[in-house]
Amino acid sequence: MADEQITYEGLLKDNDFLDSAYHSLRGMGENISEDPKDILDTFLTKRRYFDVNLGATVVQGNQIKDLPQDYKKLYSYALNKTKAIPNFGEGSAPKFDAAVDYGLAAISDPTNLLSILAGVFTGGTGGAMIQAGKEAFKQGIMATLKSQIGKQALKQYGKGFAAEGSIAGAGGATQQKYSQEVDMSLGTRKEGDYDYGKIALQGAVEGIGSPLAGTTINLAGKGLKKGIQKSVELANKSKAVRSLSDNQAIQGVTNFLNLKNNFQPLSSMDEVSVRLMEKSSGEVRPIQEAVEKLSLKMDDRIKANFNNQEGTELINAAMEGQKEALAKVKKIDPEMETIIKDWAGFVEQAQQTAMKASYLSNKVRGIYKPKKNTPYVRDIYERFEGVDRPDFDTFKNTKGNENTIQELFEAISKDKKVLGVESKLFTKDGKARFKTDKERLKITEDYARKLYLPTRERFARGGTLVKKKNIPDVIKKIYGLNFNPAVRALETVKGVVDSSSRIRLGSSLADSLLGRKLAVKADNIAEAGELYAKQTGLPAKKMVPLVTRMDPKSSVPDNDLSPFIFKERLIDPELERVFVTKDQASMLKELSEGFDGRLPKELQYNKGLTEDMWDTFAGIQGYLKKGKTVYNPNAHARNALGAIQYTIGSGNWRGLFDGISLVFNPKRRKEISEAVGKLGLKGSQVDINQIMTRIGDLDKVKNKKASNIITNLFTLGVPRLETKGIFGTKLEQKIARGVSKGAQKIYVATDDLGKIATFLRERKRAEKIWNARSADEKELLKQKFSTDFNEPMTGKSFNAKDFENKLLDEAAVQKTMNLLPVYSRIPKILEKMRKVPVLGSFTAFPAENLRNKYQLFKIAGEEIQEGIRTNNNALIKSGANRLYSQAVIASAPSVAAYTYNQIEGTSNVEAALRKTTPPWSRNHALAIRKGDNKKDKDKYYYTDLSYNNPDQFAIDFIMPFMVAAANGEDLKENLGKTITGIAAKQAGAFLDPSMSLEAAKNMYGAVESMIKGDDDATAKFLTSYYKIAEPGLLQMAREAGTDLDIISDDIQRMMNPLYFGEERKRFSDTGDVTDFLARLGPNINYNTYDPETGRAAVLAPWSFASKEREFNPKKNLAFATRTLLGNSNRDFADGKNAISKMLIDSKLDIDYKKIGKEYDEMLSEEFAAIKQIADVYSSYKQFMKPQELNRLLLNDKDVRGSLGKQGIRFLMSNQYSISQGERLSRDNKLFRKIRDKNPNVNINQLSKFFRQLESRYESKSLSEDVPEEIEFEE
Repeated sequence: MADEQITYEGLLKDNDFLDSAYHSLRGMGENISEDPKDILDTFLTKRRYFDVNLGATVVQGNQIKDLPQDYKKLYSYALNKTKAIPNFGEGSAPKFDAAVDYGLAAISDPTNLLSILAGVFTGGTGGAMIQAGKEAFKQGIMATLKSQIGKQALKQYGKGFAAEGSIAGAGGATQQKYSQEVDMSLGTRKEGDYDYGKIALQGAVEGIGSPLAGTTINLAGKGLKKGIQKSVELANKSKAVRSLSDNQAIQGVTNFLNLKNNFQPLSSMDEVSVRLMEKSSGEVRPIQEAVEKLSLKMDDRIKANFNNQEGTELINAAMEGQKEALAKVKKIDPEMETIIKDWAGFVEQAQQTAMKASYLSNKVRGIYKPKKNTPYVRDIYERFEGVDRPDFDTFKNTKGNENTIQELFEAISKDKKVLGVESKLFTKDGKARFKTDKERLKITEDYARKLYLPTRERFARGGTLVKKKNIPDVIKKIYGLNFNPAVRALETVKGVVDSSSRIRLGSSLADSLLGRKLAVKADNIAEAGELYAKQTGLPAKKMVPLVTRMDPKSSVPDNDLSPFIFKERLIDPELERVFVTKDQASMLKELSEGFDGRLPKELQYNKGLTEDMWDTFAGIQGYLKKGKTVYNPNAHARNALGAIQYTIGSGNWRGLFDGISLVFNPKRRKEISEAVGKLGLKGSQVDINQIMTRIGDLDKVKNKKASNIITNLFTLGVPRLETKGIFGTKLEQKIARGVSKGAQKIYVATDDLGKIATFLRERKRAEKIWNARSADEKELLKQKFSTDFNEPMTGKSFNAKDFENKLLDEAAVQKTMNLLPVYSRIPKILEKMRKVPVLGSFTAFPAENLRNKYQLFKIAGEEIQEGIRTNNNALIKSGANRLYSQAVIASAPSVAAYTYNQIEGTSNVEAALRKTTPPWSRNHALAIRKGDNKKDKDKYYYTDLSYNNPDQFAIDFIMPFMVAAANGEDLKENLGKTITGIAAKQAGAFLDPSMSLEAAKNMYGAVESMIKGDDDATAKFLTSYYKIAEPGLLQMAREAGTDLDIISDDIQRMMNPLYFGEERKRFSDTGDVTDFLARLGPNINYNTYDPETGRAAVLAPWSFASKEREFNPKKNLAFATRTLLGNSNRDFADGKNAISKMLIDSKLDIDYKKIGKEYDEMLSEEFAAIKQIADVYSSYKQFMKPQELNRLLLNDKDVRGSLGKQGIRFLMSNQYSISQGERLSRDNKLFRKIRDKNPNVNINQLSKFFRQLESRYESKSLSEDVPEEIEFEE
């Protein structure tokens, strides 16, 4: 008779199992109830962590080994029972509980950075799915390794792993070895009978930093195809992968993270709609860029050959299509004729692009339709272009403008509302309000001055497509009609692009949404709701028109929920019949509005001065950020290193070679650049776009003069310097603008090159995947692409190959946009709140980093799943490559630092360094080198390699999970608390005060201190302000000047104050150029090679833009003791004083409870401080000889601090001792004072009471925890 099947439900009723599990869990220290479900679930959870998480394996393993023999038998019995439960299907444990346990265990495994990142950025889904899928994939790789290495070699490698795995970072090997030792302790495996082959295989597959790492990577590369094929076979047979991937509850975890549209990155909304928006703007980007360059050339030619009123009029006439004028231009300057013709061609391209919109009204088509020999050209006005104009009096007295005031009066006389409002010159019935001619001229001139004043408000709300009323010539003159042909050329193209972009986007979205059944066509809202319900089979929803019109009389839209609102009927009425759901409309509204900078209603402000202040704050923030990025050489290096690492981490490292090849092939580079630009990929650098958006807010300021003064004051004059230089000469202006634009262009180009490199490799990857698809799969994808992006699959112009290329281009761009930082996809709230100065300074990149990590694991998981389902090896390989590449690039700084420190022999210094280094880098990858000359032979130098790791913000999320899991905690129980703690730490990037606010606070403090006459405080505030506003290049120059000793000592002390034990570094100390550069940022000190072992570490890719810092063991130890004891000593003195006051007042009853609590808190705080010093002392013993360290502590007063020699001796023996001077039980001075003031106190009783409290701490081991707070009886 077959054994009865053991099931989850059956074990809930199995008393033998429940007793065994309960007592074994209690024996392991688990506080468990007697509820059967609690017992079984807790046992399963702990075992899942044991199986998956190295930290839990070690902690639980020790607990199991320490169990009495009888308890081990109980544990073994319970374990065998649970192992017999089916993994999935009937009789299994709840699948969601298993998924969450495995997922959380995997993401918190300190050796499994890949799963950590996956879990964090997919709400637990990625970690769980990867952990389940990893087992099938791992078996395939193991089979390959077995066949290529051989059993004997595996056995030898296994012994190496078993001995050295934990040291070398081979987490998988260590876990397997420890697991086998636990089995030996339980008696289920013979003592000493290690399965070295299994240890080696698990270490090879999972231990990136293991002794077999090189071999593993090599063999995995060679045998990857066989491994993948084996994985596919095993995975197809595995119900685990299919069941887990289909689990709706897990998918719900990710869906739960989707909050309001403002807080989501755009890509988490509707990918197709987002791409239509990006393509809409990207399609015209090459035209815009070309015209920008052309307008600069035109401006140069105008200044050279047409620099007068007559020349301006001639160029304007030529641009308007007058052949005679163009012929004259050619005669004067043939190059200018070519420029005008090229410009006309670009205008026509912009018009043709605008005509592609399927729902254009006939009116708009008439405007956009190119006319032969008559280029479309806009009238532009100097007043509305945000340029600096001469003052009005200069304008009024210029030749030809002398009669401007009289001409304006005559224009007003003819049309009383020519100014748009009723003038003060005439009443409603046309009677004059003025009494004298002088008064008439005064009122008219006031109007003229207002009309002349520059403003960035739009000339007319309808944009370029709305026909303007006839404007009198005098007002045109005051406005500055076509004052600059170069600006006119640029604004003409910009006008076509801006005015048509929303129409094109609305048209594209309408076609796509209708095709995807996400919209309906109807005549009214009620009908739309019925049609939508019928089309989807869902209950009727609130429907909103995709497009609505503004009521011209009330300036209120017919439906303010509509994503697109037009003032005039610029679109085909058929588009107004398209309806979407209210939720869909909300998302689309975000797409159509862009980063408009409008605050939520709760934070909106009144017009006028307050609005100017907010816009000025945003502009200041933009310029301050620009100084720290665009004008910072180290930031340029970090930007380049980040782009490279992002490309590698996405699995596209070969694309770097493609990108580099473009540098040497200008023609190909131009072709690729235009192609990716049209796809919406270029110009999406997050820092630059954030900067320019904020600087753009200054254009909205009404009081520009005041705003300019404030902005320049708060930014050290950067706005003026980058446009006019110091003195404002023409040569200075040209150089300043060239440097500014050049620096910005390089910063953007670096990012663009990384995106292009990634796109090129993704394009090749997409083609391989496409070629491996079946005919049916291809047809389905073609149909979907055609529907999503309005690409026809029939017609005379249809070309199958072109269609396929477009499909593959789009697939590659979508992957690139999701894997790399893109400005248009950051959460809208970050930009809408940009004027709020309490928000962080650099918010876009951290937000994008999180999105990119989420998308990487999501894409990789989907590729592997789809590849397994369709037997497409190219997809599986792509997903696996991404996961492996991400794991390598994320862990590379740590591996590099570890290798470097091993070779240099500085690993033993690491623990001590981490105890005393700044908290923000304490858990980072630190490369350490020893001083190499006589003067610094006792010092060490270190560099934070994580500083250049673009994923560091994401990695910093995981430490609390790792610690909790290693301590054997069930992460589910405190998940909310843990996540809250992480969020609080990481929220600083978004919620710390902005640089503009910090600058303002310091400026205010300086002024306040100046008024009080406090020179020291004033200098302190001004120094802090200067450091905030100081551009990176200026900071580097200042630090170099300090190093070269060419800056005065007073300035050095003020700008770079020395703290305890520090010494100022001078280039003259060593004359070493590399050391000098390392202190500035271009750090190439960290490359090493060991000729004996052949090991090498090249750290330049991570150290180059990270400054080197000093670690002086003696001085850092002294600083640590002083710092840790400082607060404790002050609090001890304050507490003693408080106790004294309580005892000497004879009018008060002696409250021993209050006195005891105060003294116990004093002792507790001092014990905690000494315990921390003991921790530092212990770390120092790893690299200093005990005699040397003890001698230093005993003989050096600076190091010893207030501990005293007795305290030091107790510290050396790891014990706490209360110093004689602080022991209240023997404080005779205190007792004499009490006797004199309050004879009611029994001194002997008081001394005994103090001794009882002191006995809780005296000679207590510093390895123990701080004693718990004592409970005093009344």
